[in-house]
Amino acid sequence: MRPEIQRWLSQAEDDLKDAQATAEANRHAATAFHCQQAVEKALKALFMQQRETDAPRSHSLIFLGHETGTLERFGDFLRELTPAYMDTRYPDAAIESPEIIYGGDRARRLLDQTEVFFQWIRLKLKPQ
Repeated sequence: MRPEIQRWLSQAEDDLKDAQATAEANRHAATAFHCQQAVEKALKALFMQQRETDAPRSHSLIFLGHETGTLERFGDFLRELTPAYMDTRYPDAAIESPEIIYGGDRARRLLDQTEVFFQWIRLKLKPQ
């Protein structure tokens, strides 16, 4: 694996750990944010592996999923998680506060789906 891809994947893994830690602390919006960041960085690593070029400057998991061919498999998940990039960071980004939007079961469900996604992406990024 090229070093730049490994850096993106390592950072993605760190964000996944942060998502798990914030879930344990019942910090729901932070959990959703770190899930979004983990998936974004993992998709960028996959993009770099597939295209042998730099990662695109986009936070849209839908765009990254389309560009990497993962939208068909993970489309519903990527569509739900994409807004977390903004909704979790600003109290006025959505109609309700981040803690209400991502409260309780939703943050846990997003984390569970992120962990499933990571099981899959680790296989895709495994050195050939």
